Amino acid sequence: MSKAMNQQVVHESETQRQHVRLPVPAQVAIDGKLYDVKDISPGGVSVQDVSELYPVGTKVSLILHLPFQAFAMDLTLDAQVVYALENDGVLGCEFVDLNREQIALLNHVVKSFLAGEVVATTDLLNIVARDNYTKPRKKACSNEAVVNTKSQIPGLLVVGALGLAAATFIVGNVYESLFTLKASSAVVKTQTVQLRSVGDGIFKSKIKPETTVVETGQVLGSVDGDDIKSPCNCNVTQVATMNGEYVTAGETLATLVPTNAEPWVIANIRPQDAVKLGADSKVSIAIAGAKTKVTGKIVDMKSAMAEEAQAGMAGLVSNVVLVRIAPDQKQPNAMAGRPAQVVFEVK
Repeated sequence: MSKAMNQQVVHESETQRQHVRLPVPAQVAIDGKLYDVKDISPGGVSVQDVSELYPVGTKVSLILHLPFQAFAMDLTLDAQVVYALENDGVLGCEFVDLNREQIALLNHVVKSFLAGEVVATTDLLNIVARDNYTKPRKKACSNEAVVNTKSQIPGLLVVGALGLAAATFIVGNVYESLFTLKASSAVVKTQTVQLRSVGDGIFKSKIKPETTVVETGQVLGSVDGDDIKSPCNCNVTQVATMNGEYVTAGETLATLVPTNAEPWVIANIRPQDAVKLGADSKVSIAIAGAKTKVTGKIVDMKSAMAEEAQAGMAGLVSNVVLVRIAPDQKQPNAMAGRPAQVVFEVK
């Protein structure tokens, strides 16, 4: 191993860690957010610049993104948080419930990096397709023992399974790079109605703590004798002002969501990727907390600069295109605000 490679390997005592950690250039997606890998080993990974709080012992599902020379590989892995350095923004996770194929691929990546080899598509094929067994020698005479080939069958089955798994990964990544496009981020949104004060005065609320649904015309409170009514059949999602508080004209009292509202998804993509999409592009959506993926259709696309101009922030430089997507299956309004993973199919 070269001196330069030695400087990249992080060694710790046996009581601290059971694997050699390597600063492999990779990324990890947790809960829809992408983080850079600080170091990785066959047993776990640590990521940096983590702003979210994950208590020790928390189980997370992460996607490990490995960019090789000729392709990229995404591994979906289960892990458990073993340490969280809040001041440094570093999160350490230990892989759990790995299957045989995941273990083999992680070991190959680490060993190849240690050896200073460039991991290419053919390397992954070679690790599972090469002849790992010595061929039996030809008989020198009739008295020599016959080789028992039955004992090699389990090993050959394992090699075949690894070969099929690696080929599936490679074909999948080639397909994704050519025919799919992933949004950098996405979030579920829905229609909201702001219930505002009609004047200055004391707000007398009729919204009880257990109230979740209100009807059109229902009196929700009053300000100095002026009734405030619900404009729709709505779900009450937030009460901003409590009974007896002084409010000013136009101040938000509560946030409502129409019961017939249909949530949509806003996905962020790069402008150079937006030209690859059309109105008929197929969309796959995975919403955090949902059990199944859903499909959707592109409704419209606009630059984030247009949104900034409407919000009074014109002049800011933005390099993001906002894609509005209508799910084919109606989603509950409770999904609003949740992150999502969006994949577009391009032609």
